[in-house]
Amino acid sequence: MDITSIIIRKLTPENKMKAIVSITFEDAFVVHDVKVIDGANGLFIAMPSRRIQDGEFKDIVHPIHSAFREELSKAVLKKYYEALEHYRESMPAEARGDRLSPVDRSEDNRDEHPSEALSSGLFRAEESISFSSSFS
Repeated sequence: MDITSIIIRKLTPENKMKAIVSITFEDAFVVHDVKVIDGANGLFIAMPSRRIQDGEFKDIVHPIHSAFREELSKAVLKKYYEALEHYRESMPAEARGDRLSPVDRSEDNRDEHPSEALSSGLFRAEESISFSSSFS
């Protein structure tokens, strides 16, 4: 199954929910409201879900194979980091500098932890990026 586009619909780097994403498969099927979440073990994607009667959340759609889930996660997170970079570049230099600690100013640390360099705000990505996978 080909992932033909990933669109960052909302970017909120200051929150635990970092982004809301739409993913198109095979130019024929779209999944909205995939979330990028900052969890205890780092960033992960959460599929769209709904609350059932007992208060538990159940995914509405989800990958069946763990290999496809991993590839989907990598593709979404890659697009997320690209959107963060675009967001960072659009900020005035003094605004970026005000939010960085001395340790975070090194290029290596910013690449590993890009969300630490961002101020609050909302970003909407107009462009999409395509990834391809061959799961049947």
